[in-house]
Amino acid sequence: MDDLETRHAQVLLEWDDGRAGYGPGATVRIGRDRSMDVTLDDPVVSREHAFLHWDDGWYLVDSGSKNGLFVDGRRVERVRVTGTVVARLGDRAEGPDLRISVAEPEATRERRWGLLDQLTAVRAGDTRGPLRRPRPAPRPGDVSIGRAADNAVVVPDVLASRQHAALRTGPSGLEIEDLGSVNGTFVAGTRITRAALTEGDVVTIGNTDLVVRDGTLVPREKVAAPATGGLRVRAVGLTIDGNRRLLHDVTLAAPPGTLTAVIGPSGAGKSTVAKIVSGTGNPTDGVVEFDGHSVHAEYQALRSRIGLVPQDDVLHRQLTVREALGYAAELRLPPDTTRADRDEVIARVLAELQLTEHAGTRVDRLSGGQRKRASVALELLTGPSLLILDEPTSGLDPALDRQIMTTLRRLADSGRVVLVITHSLSYLELCDQVLLLAPGGKTAYVGPPGEVGAALGSTDWAEIFARVAAEPDAVHAEHLARSAAVDHPPAADS
Repeated sequence: MDDLETRHAQVLLEWDDGRAGYGPGATVRIGRDRSMDVTLDDPVVSREHAFLHWDDGWYLVDSGSKNGLFVDGRRVERVRVTGTVVARLGDRAEGPDLRISVAEPEATRERRWGLLDQLTAVRAGDTRGPLRRPRPAPRPGDVSIGRAADNAVVVPDVLASRQHAALRTGPSGLEIEDLGSVNGTFVAGTRITRAALTEGDVVTIGNTDLVVRDGTLVPREKVAAPATGGLRVRAVGLTIDGNRRLLHDVTLAAPPGTLTAVIGPSGAGKSTVAKIVSGTGNPTDGVVEFDGHSVHAEYQALRSRIGLVPQDDVLHRQLTVREALGYAAELRLPPDTTRADRDEVIARVLAELQLTEHAGTRVDRLSGGQRKRASVALELLTGPSLLILDEPTSGLDPALDRQIMTTLRRLADSGRVVLVITHSLSYLELCDQVLLLAPGGKTAYVGPPGEVGAALGSTDWAEIFARVAAEPDAVHAEHLARSAAVDHPPAADS
């Protein structure tokens, strides 16, 4: 293949229980998390283990995984894919293998198959010419939808393609067609290629919800009640292994602009709450909603607006902050995003997290607090409005602990819902509310940190934790009684 055609080669990925092909411009995220493009459910695989992308050729790159990426028995950080490469994820002999092949360039294949189609047609007496695979395109009279300013409906969202979808009136009424966008078009939470629309239907593009009104699409906030925004966790429970109960009827409401801390002794289910709220784990009871959508029923439509920052830093330590974010932006933003647009997104995220002066610093030379902020920056590239952090202050000294909590307060004040799972109790006054869990995932308290004394009889968190750990059933029963009193206050005397 010549250089031009190699650039446009198709890539085929094969693993134990699946295979997938990707065309020119694609970037492919590989890992254990189900939000990845290729999910490998194996304990040696990190949540985001590696990614495949185009640089001056196709490359498979380790994403800073814990157990590494191996080719021919040798650990590699980056390997060029020419022909076929077999990579093992993790250093275990039985670790999952990923077979990556650079297929024949699409242009070459189409020319060859076009000639074959033409020859076949001539032999059959058909003079219409070669068969062509149809590609969606706007039609005259369509209402164009996308990120570019020349669309009739402009969606100012980094995850929207420049020309994302088209709205038209057909024989059966109003319909929408996706124009081959990378991140998809969703109607009522389901990804569609083409779908009929009726008044009031919700269309999701990137992190943006649009509502059908009078034959067109308008931003949801212009027609929906404010109550649809924010996070609502309703009676969520989780039972495993038959009757082992990890969570009991957890209920929480967090509107936009709020910071919520999830706290509790070991074994209380804090990280389980994070997984369920983020959509990476499923409850056996209850519902989690965000911005009026069911997180689990509509996960594909919501996953880009939910950012989950794990306890372990996931940035590649030998890259500078700007380089790490640059690779991530190529991976997560649509292929038609220009380099200038990506740079603008990165600059905005760096400024918001006060990392601009550290953009050229290698990740392994950052302080613990700076590394954690850089991990948050990675998630902010796609503009999530729900940010969940699992133990972000673990291992940090008190000064850095306060720095991280102050950063989270600022992120919430910008209009996001921020949920932090933490064992640190020093700076809870920065939070709007706390969810205190007792062992077994039983709620002991939900509310402002300053009102915990009235509910639990003490403002000393060490004393509170000791009681919660010793009397989980009692504190849970008290919480249920307080909730019932709020929901059903006693009638006033006549």
